[in-house]
Amino acid sequence: MFALDHELIIGNKLFPAVKNVELESSNETMSDLLKIDLAYYKKLDPSSIRPGTPVRFSAGYSQYGIAQEFEGLVNDVSPTQPYSVKCYDYFDSLNGEKISRTFTNTEAGSIIQMLLADNSYIDTSEIQMGSYIKYRPYQQKTKLFVIQDLAQLSGYVAFMRGNKLIFDKPDRLAPEKIPVYTYGNNLISDTISFSDKGEYSKIVIVSRFTDGTGKVLRAEKGDGARVKKIVLHDISQGELYDRLDTLFKQYCKGGYAGEITSFGFPQTTHSQQIQFFDKRYPDKNGQYLVTKNIMTYSDQGYRRKLSVVKHEV
Repeated sequence: MFALDHELIIGNKLFPAVKNVELESSNETMSDLLKIDLAYYKKLDPSSIRPGTPVRFSAGYSQYGIAQEFEGLVNDVSPTQPYSVKCYDYFDSLNGEKISRTFTNTEAGSIIQMLLADNSYIDTSEIQMGSYIKYRPYQQKTKLFVIQDLAQLSGYVAFMRGNKLIFDKPDRLAPEKIPVYTYGNNLISDTISFSDKGEYSKIVIVSRFTDGTGKVLRAEKGDGARVKKIVLHDISQGELYDRLDTLFKQYCKGGYAGEITSFGFPQTTHSQQIQFFDKRYPDKNGQYLVTKNIMTYSDQGYRRKLSVVKHEV
């Protein structure tokens, strides 16, 4: 029988007893939310878990070890014991810092490194440079808004994994070892099924040039009323069509999708690829992209529910 194990550190204090922990992350919000229901601690000083305090949570089984699930900051604490604590990852902390500045003739990644140069929590050492920004003004915009805007302009995703900022193309995010979910092993259940319809029926991308020429490029694929439109800047015709094909596959093509529920392991997060195996239904087997991750941990068990779509390789 598996023995549950975890490590919760808030500030410099270790909390060996928790009633319930829930983590939610997705590639829509790009920010992780951790909710913790602590056990009753008789001598706990409430000032040790005030908003802004660093938090790390890891979970697993004693037979396999634990893996880090979350790193971030306390956002809110209930007024009385036993405390309920709400935490967000470091990305969300950028939502309160506003800037007014115009960036010219520099790479998106360089802008991000400059914005976060004084941030002691976020590691930007592995971000990619992204698009060359000729002209981009921001007036009273948060640093989070700027980073997400630069990600869209570059055709990138931007989110946190631990204390590292990921700023890269989605198809370059595959880990060295892809997590494997197998029926009869670590997989409890799944709702994966085939649909011939995607989330959208048509993709439209517009590229507006900021060099004063007024040039506008447009590319579209698909038909129907369910349209996803994206406006970019200074993207060439060739790159425009490359992004169009990628987005069409992601949002418009039908295929296998659904949810899988596991015993918590292996550790997995959104925007990650997984391998799915079920010998009963071989057509469903293959690589899937994780769009949402919900992890729960309590004395009732360690569970992970993933929303997934089949990934073309």
